Amino acid sequence: MNDINMNSEYYKLTEEVKQLKEDIASLYEEKDELVYHICKNIEAEYMSKVGILEYKLYEFNCKILRLKRKIELYQQKINMQELPDENEIENKLDKEYSQYEKKLNSISNTIQKLLYRKNLDFLSEEESREIKKVYRKLIKKLHPDLTKENNKQKEKLLIQVTNAYKQGDIETLKNIELLTEEVTEKTNTKDIGLIELRECKTKYKRIIDELLESIKKIKESFPYNQKEFLKSDVLVNKRKEELERDTEQYKDIYSKLEDILNQLKGDKNG
Repeated sequence: MNDINMNSEYYKLTEEVKQLKEDIASLYEEKDELVYHICKNIEAEYMSKVGILEYKLYEFNCKILRLKRKIELYQQKINMQELPDENEIENKLDKEYSQYEKKLNSISNTIQKLLYRKNLDFLSEEESREIKKVYRKLIKKLHPDLTKENNKQKEKLLIQVTNAYKQGDIETLKNIELLTEEVTEKTNTKDIGLIELRECKTKYKRIIDELLESIKKIKESFPYNQKEFLKSDVLVNKRKEELERDTEQYKDIYSKLEDILNQLKGDKNG
């Protein structure tokens, strides 16, 4: 009787573990699709609609902060009855505001990459379905969470798989699939005992909970949380108007600061 119960539990656990592996592979595919494709596309759309305007506003803000500091340095020299050295002041400002420049360059590069991506052809629905199917298969065979025998060859293949998936490279994924056809799935064989199956079930359930939480966080964060906003022309146009208005105000502030600096230069020259 105990043997019957043991065999019954073994069969049930084997099926449960098999299904859990399928669920994990699907969740990894869902998560990676969010990170490498859906979120990138949302971010590209966001940048093309309002991100560029936000960048311009931030750029003007940086210019204003730098100009205010320049006026301050000029005033210090004048107060000490010294002749302000333009090159010396600019060099000092370059050092003080280097982090701002790095951030501006980084944002600019990101915008360019995203806009380039936006202009690329997207995968067809058929290609998208196919790449997801192959990707899930390869995740089951190569991901360390789902395989007993991890080695450097599998690690390298998994990196190649991930990079190919990022690029939407179906042919590379198919080629890697051919290379991994001989990989056996230990959890589907009787090489695993009842205790190990129980451990697998617990482990896989924990992994699923972690993946679900990770997916939840992605969907609550930028850029995915802008998905509904981007669907509304009314909200997008309102935001664009706000940014354009703020940029004009910043331009006006910058112009007035330039007048103050020119006045300081004129007073000193006089």
